[in-house]
Amino acid sequence: MSKKKRKRDHRSSYDYRRSKRINLQESRSLVMAAQRAWKQARYERAVDLYKRASRLDPGNAELMVDIARAYGLRQDFDQAHDYIERALKSDPKQARIQYMAGETFWMINRQDEAAACFRQILKLDPNARDAPAALVTLSRYHERHHRLDDAREALNRALALQPDHEEGRLQWAILARRDGERSAAISQLRALLDQKCHSFQVESDAWYELGQLLDAQQDYDAAIDAVQRAKNILRPHAGEALQQWKGVRDRIDRMLEDITKEHFERWDQQGPASDALRLALLTGHPRSGTTLIEQVLDSHPGLISADEFTTFSDWVFVALGVHHPATTTILTMLNRTPQRRLAKARQDYWSRTEAMLGEPIGERILMDKNPELTYLVPLVNCVFPEMKILFALRDPRDVVLSCFMQKLPLNSISVNYLSLEETARKYAHVMRHWLVAREHAKADWIELRYEDTVKDLEAQARRLLGFLGLPWDAGVLQFHRRARQKLVRSPTYEAVTEPVHTRAVGRWKNYERHLAPHLEFLDTYLDEFGYR
Repeated sequence: MSKKKRKRDHRSSYDYRRSKRINLQESRSLVMAAQRAWKQARYERAVDLYKRASRLDPGNAELMVDIARAYGLRQDFDQAHDYIERALKSDPKQARIQYMAGETFWMINRQDEAAACFRQILKLDPNARDAPAALVTLSRYHERHHRLDDAREALNRALALQPDHEEGRLQWAILARRDGERSAAISQLRALLDQKCHSFQVESDAWYELGQLLDAQQDYDAAIDAVQRAKNILRPHAGEALQQWKGVRDRIDRMLEDITKEHFERWDQQGPASDALRLALLTGHPRSGTTLIEQVLDSHPGLISADEFTTFSDWVFVALGVHHPATTTILTMLNRTPQRRLAKARQDYWSRTEAMLGEPIGERILMDKNPELTYLVPLVNCVFPEMKILFALRDPRDVVLSCFMQKLPLNSISVNYLSLEETARKYAHVMRHWLVAREHAKADWIELRYEDTVKDLEAQARRLLGFLGLPWDAGVLQFHRRARQKLVRSPTYEAVTEPVHTRAVGRWKNYERHLAPHLEFLDTYLDEFGYR
């Protein structure tokens, strides 16, 4: 080979490596830009940036999984599946890609597909680095579906591979509690907490679990102390969630100040922006019994429920807002939104909910169960004036205690439950919005009390079905049997597999000493809703 040709080949190789290096740098920059766009709720822009990054780095399977995750969180499950398949085909024998795919499916509430990915890891390499984590998640999957023998089997395999796996040890305690072995569960949790956990989330969850067990033992002071310890661990990590909440709070408070009866009348007169839909909203403050009612009504053949999906927030509230400056008030946004855009929001809401459900709604009533939509009742009235509203009530003291004691992931909602005082303030904030919306709303609405439901389920079920225009069906009284066969996303997934009981009524009395300093925030609502 001539010297000139060797020099030319060397230059060509150098140019190729340099071009590849530049592409990788640009791809990383695009990924960072996509992440920023996602945080700004510019979802379509984020997906586009991810795809451009992938074209510059086409062999990057992890980037394909990121794109799948973005599509999945937007309820575009066909595209999510497509990109996960691409990632898996790029290296079908790589356990790490299988694990990332499983994590993505889990994140977008496709738990069956997630479980399949985790099982595939174990077939490819039973001793893979991610095998213990995959097995622990499989154990959680089975436990959420109430298959406790399968959950234990998966967990035992995980702990055999990695005995000190923190999430695995926490899961062991959860399964022991579910088996009625409270002493063993407490011992495991205390042993886990005696050592410094690497994960603040595991440490916090362990304190929550311990609090639940101590409550069951009627050691109420120790129980509330354990839960407060869980909150104290979370608080240093709450900055982003708190900022998100403050941004939302400022907008909804401004709406509360400005809204009038005339707004509701105008929305009612203009009617739906497209053909009327069969819709209901089940809302109220969290921990007011919405999951119980949702499971009862979802057992009726004429109704299907959406269990705390984010579809309304993502495809109505956020989707309408992106067409306006960030400082635009909610009422101004609604006044300036043309009918065609409202019609598209209605269509997107319906189709994306069907995608989340994995089946067509058909002629059934779609009931959106989402406690936090209380704040957006005016928006609901504007975009879906035909939507019936079921508003859940419960003794405010029991609500506040339950929100405080419940183990919840840290987000813009639960960040309000880091102390009893903050929880009581949040309850008052929600209910103030409901009282204003209740006074002006043109949509049909009904209030239902948790205490009435657990006292006489049939009477309450008949009342609610009549309100929705559905015939009586005795199958709703056996809701707990059906709940054992389905995935319930609410944190109360265990409780709704039991027949109704009154054990949670008046639970606040066990913690009266701790609640007493904060009852001033609840006085108005104790009187308003008849709980004196």
